[in-house]
Amino acid sequence: MSPAAPQTPRVVAVLDMGTSAVRLEIAEIEPGGGIRRLEALHQTVGLGKDTFTTGRIRRQTTEQCVAVLRSFRHVLEAYHITAPENIRAVASSAVREAVNKDAFLDRLTIATGLDVQVIDEAETNRALYFSINPLLQTQSAWADEDLLVFEVGGGSTEVPLVRNRRVIFAQTYRLGSLRVREMLEDFHAPAARLPRLMHHQIERVIAQIHRSVPLIGRPRLLALGGDARFAAAQLERVPQPLKPAALKLAALDGLTQRLLGASVDEIVRTYQMAYPDAETIGPALMTYGLLARAFQCDVLHVCDATLRDGLLAELAARDLDIQDYAQQLLAAAGELALKYGCDERHFRFVEAVCVLLCRALANELRLTPRDHLLLRLAALLHDAGLFVSNRAHHKHSMYLIMNCDLFGLSAREKLLVALIARYHRKAAPRTAHEGFNRLSRAERIQVSQLAAILRVADALERDDGLQPESLAAEVTEDRLVLTTSQQIDLSLERLALQAKAPFFRQITGLDVVLRLRRAEEIP
Repeated sequence: MSPAAPQTPRVVAVLDMGTSAVRLEIAEIEPGGGIRRLEALHQTVGLGKDTFTTGRIRRQTTEQCVAVLRSFRHVLEAYHITAPENIRAVASSAVREAVNKDAFLDRLTIATGLDVQVIDEAETNRALYFSINPLLQTQSAWADEDLLVFEVGGGSTEVPLVRNRRVIFAQTYRLGSLRVREMLEDFHAPAARLPRLMHHQIERVIAQIHRSVPLIGRPRLLALGGDARFAAAQLERVPQPLKPAALKLAALDGLTQRLLGASVDEIVRTYQMAYPDAETIGPALMTYGLLARAFQCDVLHVCDATLRDGLLAELAARDLDIQDYAQQLLAAAGELALKYGCDERHFRFVEAVCVLLCRALANELRLTPRDHLLLRLAALLHDAGLFVSNRAHHKHSMYLIMNCDLFGLSAREKLLVALIARYHRKAAPRTAHEGFNRLSRAERIQVSQLAAILRVADALERDDGLQPESLAAEVTEDRLVLTTSQQIDLSLERLALQAKAPFFRQITGLDVVLRLRRAEEIP
């Protein structure tokens, strides 16, 4: 059961440490889930220049980040934003790829008290989907087309593919404007040759993108990112919320050539642009143009959505469980289970019973909507390992889940789902087990609770036709009582519960009782 949404606005903040700047956005989440922005700040910091040239973040840059975060901390305190659940601070590829990222993040936490988390590619693509979701709901004409979304950043390019408002493909490629520029400058090539070399390097990665995206026909292209918004403002108009700008490829090519032919100082003076942005605007726009040409599109739609919009939407989703995202994940997991030859009747039964048990145990075990989702995913995929072998298939299920591609599920979340599925049978979790030994104490409890529920649900699916809709569940004192309105022999189910319920009892302190519903109990 989802927690009730708060009745008063909640003031929250998101902080994004990118390749060339640290950005802070403060907003108010309204009771209905609406987001009202209050303030946005940014400070230039050369994280990407360090990582993409030396592989590590220099001490000078680290201390610069500390100073920026301390100043942002004062702003947070002025807005009375102090609770950790109201602050989402993330770092992307420039920190993720640094060999000294752990020491860097520790220094930030010690100096500022802010817990900055490195987000992986899956989490980035999930946030981007949340950022464009309001636009997708208003653009009904796009529903029947493949929508290919690009955000060319300083270190990487995110590429989600949306079909029928559902993400069916999402990948991140090591193609970024700053990365390309720094790599070529290391060659000490003459300035006149740089555009040609950039063109060659960018085209190589775009060819890989073109091969990997599962398109049906010619897609519609949606460009995100500050560089795309700059181009739209120069050539068309500034993109507005829910009103993307349409940027013609020929006009974009012309602007790109002018920028590549100018010096960084000239770009700064002409466009009143920060120096780091002026260094990378040319390679970024060249990338957008070559992407459009590769997919045979002469128009780029430019949206004003940002990663921070997606992070804010995720914070809002903690108050209002966003069903659309959950349904995308569950549908993808179901398709993956069928791909691995799983018995659909079985995994649908187990999923339905898990939903029933979660509702009954929500207060007893303090289960959250996220717990519900992780358990349902594990229920759908718990038998995937049978695709590999009948023997120890629970371990094979864990491996397949950890290495599958489910849109929006981070590496950590995949590990949790994989472990829940792994413990649906046989041995109970042990700290010596691979994967389980990497979890925090809270995560170990979470996996154990959800795996215990999965074991009970799995035990109830036998061959005599018990239907999940006939079941009811209730916690009474020290028992979880399951009743069915079907008048059938429950001997097999009770026998299976004898084997699988002890772990549930160990974790929850509850015995499991399965019985027929008496006539007077039936409405």
